[in-house]
Amino acid sequence: MEDVSSLARELKAHLPWHQARIIFLAQFVLSLIRGRSTNLYRVAEEFQSSAQSESSYRRIKRFFAGYTYCYEQLGRLILHWLKLDRYTLCMDRTNWKFGSKDINYLVVAIAWQGAAIPIVWTCLDKNGGNSNTDERIAIMKRVPELIHAEKIDGLLADREFIGHEWFKWLDEQKILCRLRIRGNIKVLGSCGRDIDAVRLFWNVKLNQTVTWHSKRRVSGVDLYIGARRTLKGLLIIVATRKPESQKA
Repeated sequence: MEDVSSLARELKAHLPWHQARIIFLAQFVLSLIRGRSTNLYRVAEEFQSSAQSESSYRRIKRFFAGYTYCYEQLGRLILHWLKLDRYTLCMDRTNWKFGSKDINYLVVAIAWQGAAIPIVWTCLDKNGGNSNTDERIAIMKRVPELIHAEKIDGLLADREFIGHEWFKWLDEQKILCRLRIRGNIKVLGSCGRDIDAVRLFWNVKLNQTVTWHSKRRVSGVDLYIGARRTLKGLLIIVATRKPESQKA
């Protein structure tokens, strides 16, 4: 129980919860780690308690079904533990089915040692579909409540998160974005006509990175554009407000 008490003291310093809920959360977190599973019954079996596993399982279900907690408070606790000077943000979406019900989450996370740690998230009211610009902007507006703008190093996102209004909003907010784009996204070529982004990098060799030295109009917004071809031949194209280097 020493581990539970130690974690409970740390949680109590940052969460204005009743002591019983603090102890429960400490139990749950440590049991989740020990059980190495998100199966709630498996987690209940790891509780350091004199109660039977079935009783701990019902307690877990009651907590998640009946207790409303502040996600911003949990986000601040995570940031306290990380203690970073600068934060690289990642936006992603994940969806799965629970029986016949679609679970579809849009998440902003912090990149940390090869992992992504969620700090804000929202459940999208759609059947596994992509997020739209309004939903992305809404979740990004919650981030400054947790992290000061000057501490945000940039935003990473995959090919789902594209579009003129989204790029325009990020540019207006001066958020340093590094967004992977599809090869068929139209960019303004040197000929003055829109061409597929992939055509700018047709000659990039394996394990080579190329960044254009001047901005290109990408989905109607002026951004730098660069690409890297992996050793397996995959071409990854990225649009950004500020390139790491300028080699082309």
